[in-house]
Amino acid sequence: MTGIEELSMDFYQNGDFTRAAELFHQIVQADKTNHKAWNAYGICLTKHGEYDVAAGCYENAIRLDQGNRKYQKNFEINEKKRDQEK
Repeated sequence: MTGIEELSMDFYQNGDFTRAAELFHQIVQADKTNHKAWNAYGICLTKHGEYDVAAGCYENAIRLDQGNRKYQKNFEINEKKRDQEK
């Protein structure tokens, strides 16, 4: 795990989803194949109500790690929250 990944996880685990999202965004821009970062970025965005962008993050994570039930579950949670906002 790189320094930026460790820092992003620290922010994430401490509930600072805004700062974590900023770093996860940097990570996925540098490495578009990092499915864990795509998923974590999606979670941060879901927490901020950015459901459309979060859905794209989860879709990327699922595409990169097909069959990952956790990513699929996070996508479904995001969709439920998005539907509740309508």
